[in-house]
Amino acid sequence: MQEQKENLSAFFRDNSKLVKEYFEMQPEMYRLKVVRLISKSAGYFFWMIISAFLVFLFFIFLGVVVGLCLGRIPGSYIAGFALTAMSILVMIILMALLRNVLFVNPLVNGYYPSFGKNRFRKNKVIKYNDVTRKYYPIDSVDFSTQKMAIKGK
Repeated sequence: MQEQKENLSAFFRDNSKLVKEYFEMQPEMYRLKVVRLISKSAGYFFWMIISAFLVFLFFIFLGVVVGLCLGRIPGSYIAGFALTAMSILVMIILMALLRNVLFVNPLVNGYYPSFGKNRFRKNKVIKYNDVTRKYYPIDSVDFSTQKMAIKGK
């Protein structure tokens, strides 16, 4: 028994410096992780800003080119740019009307697949933390009004 106490005290004596260094380094490690996260986020943010600006410039020049090309057909640059502006307006209206189909639903189903239409094949009864709940299949989710249509209800 005495030998075991000596081994244990020797272990604590030898490793006390390591444990002390470990606990002193933990705040530094967390600080460095936070700095890394902030740096990455700032980099992605600036990359998105620059990319959005370049895409904007691309569409500006594309509109000018299309306007000039369409202006040659009737012989008037004003008519060509008017046709270009009308086509851009039609695209904006179509995107606004189809925003759920084009943007919202793919994002919701991609990032949150559990909100999809075929979430459950049939009604399930799930027991969780001694509470029994019945889950119904979700037919559709309208996030603008925060309402769900449930099949059979």
